[in-house]
Order: sequence, then C-alpha cells, then structure tokens
Amino acid sequence: MEIETLLTNAIACFLSLKGAADEYINALRKMKEASLKADNDLKAKQSAADETISNLRAKIQRMRDEDAQEQRKHATARAERERELKNLERVIEEMRAKIDRILAA
Repeated sequence: MEIETLLTNAIACFLSLKGAADEYINALRKMKEASLKADNDLKAKQSAADETISNLRAKIQRMRDEDAQEQRKHATARAERERELKNLERVIEEMRAKIDRILAA
C-alpha cells in the first residue's frame, strides 16, 4: 500500500508539474503573440510615418519650387518696371527738350 501511495503522490506531483509547465508555456506563447502583434503594429505605424514624411518632403519641395518661381516672376516684373520707368524718363526728357526748343524759337 505504501508503493501505491508513493505512486499516487508521484502522479499527483507530475500532473501538478505538467500543469504548471503548461501554464508557463501558454504564458510564453501569449507573450510571443503580443510581441509579434506589437512588432507588426510598429511596422505599420513606421510605414505610415515614412509615407507621411515623404509626402511632407514632397510638399515642401513643391512649395520651394513655387516660391522660386514666384521670386523669378517678381524679379522679372521688377526689371520690366525699371525699364518702363527709364523709358518714361527718357520720353519726359525728350518732351522737355522739345518744349524748350519750341519756347526758345
């Protein structure tokens, strides 16, 4: 009967140990699944962030290009205005000279 008790106790201990090991393994599996999910979520967020960064960089470049184009237009308009002003000054000077000749005659 003592052997029977020892076997029963040994089986109980084994079953208890197996249960504890199974719980530990299940906990490890859950941690692994959570870790994989977190990694996948991080990759998705990183990909979205990279896309956003790329879009923003492209937008900044477009804005820089537009700004440069506007600066060129502004410089061209300023140069044209200066040419027109010089032409007007020349015309005014010619008219003054004609008026002076008319008045001198």
